[in-house]
Amino acid sequence: MNNINIFDLLITGSGLYLIYVAVIMKTKGEIAKGVIVSRDVDIERMRDKEGFIRYMYGKSLFMGILTAAVGAINMANFYVQGPAWVSIAAVAGYIMVLAAFAVFTLKARKKFID
Repeated sequence: MNNINIFDLLITGSGLYLIYVAVIMKTKGEIAKGVIVSRDVDIERMRDKEGFIRYMYGKSLFMGILTAAVGAINMANFYVQGPAWVSIAAVAGYIMVLAAFAVFTLKARKKFID
């Protein structure tokens, strides 16, 4: 296994973990520090914890699914030695959605935490 496969495996794993965190956030009301919010946030002092969960659940779930899919697509493309544009397109789309996710996270922090 070379570095590209290991990196893609880590990306896939992080996507699966984000899905897990989103589901736990929705079902148990537990917000993962360092994943959904930064470690410096006191979750118990949030203005609207339930509103934050409602706002971020779908976005986090989508981001986790997309992250896992990009890692899986890149691993499959590398394994079958497919065209490089497939991996480039997957990563480019991922970066655009990642930027949007960052904006949504900042908005959620301003609206529900600060």
